[in-house]
Amino acid sequence: MASNAITERFVVGIVRGSHGITGEFKVESTSGEYGHFASMEEVALSDGTAEKTFKVESTKEAASTLYMKLAGINSPEEAARYNRWKIVVPRKNAHKLQKNEWYIEDLKGCSVWYKKETAGNTAPAIDENSVVGTVTNVTEGGSGYLVEILLSEACSF
Repeated sequence: MASNAITERFVVGIVRGSHGITGEFKVESTSGEYGHFASMEEVALSDGTAEKTFKVESTKEAASTLYMKLAGINSPEEAARYNRWKIVVPRKNAHKLQKNEWYIEDLKGCSVWYKKETAGNTAPAIDENSVVGTVTNVTEGGSGYLVEILLSEACSF
């Protein structure tokens, strides 16, 4: 499973509010892992329309959260301005994948196949007409992730 274009930058966390008086903020990891943040020297914060790059001064792991201090953000008020902004880093700084794990960004552009089981045969019947669409996006949907699929014109469900 591979997409046509490999994304080189990933959202690894979301700012979830200021912490303390020095400009630190709480970070929610998008992967659920926090160890990889310790090696980050620089991150970008993005709200979807604007992006700003910062040097990482420190990270501290705590129960189910991470506290991060970035150069140039020195008060709770400055930290609060970035609430809900995404933390974007190069692929090399993202959480390392385990076997059978993929980055959501790498799923975008993948083909979606329909496999029909044939009676008495557990091997799926696949032919070139079995592609039903292409993954265009993956969004959080409360209890799980929702996969958006652009259906193929040949799809007749």
